[in-house]
Amino acid sequence: MNAGVAILVSLAVSLLPSPAAQQPPWPLLIDSFPRLDTTRRVQLPSGRWLYRANLTLRFKESVSDSAKLAFFSRHGMTVVGVTRSGKFFVGIPDPGPTLDSLMGRLQRLSAEPAIRFAASLDFSPLEPARD
Repeated sequence: MNAGVAILVSLAVSLLPSPAAQQPPWPLLIDSFPRLDTTRRVQLPSGRWLYRANLTLRFKESVSDSAKLAFFSRHGMTVVGVTRSGKFFVGIPDPGPTLDSLMGRLQRLSAEPAIRFAASLDFSPLEPARD
């Protein structure tokens, strides 16, 4: 009887996810900023720059980690990092050099059912617009 119980306990433990399997595969940003692609930018009329190859995303609460992974894969995104509050910094395929192409990408992402919020990143200092 004890051997049967030991086998059942062993089987039950093997079915539990391991701690490594419970951890999402993206870097957690605690005391650091994400590494952004600063080479691909688009300038606003105000003179500020938006990084056209990096965005922030927030998913709706009900979206699982596996659904997030599928979303990133479907859109060709690379997770640069995520905050503890669930703000994802992602690299995206270059939408093109114009502000309209970036805004179009943001608009399409914002319309996705899993997404609560999608935004461009503006970390640049204020610079005068060039003619």
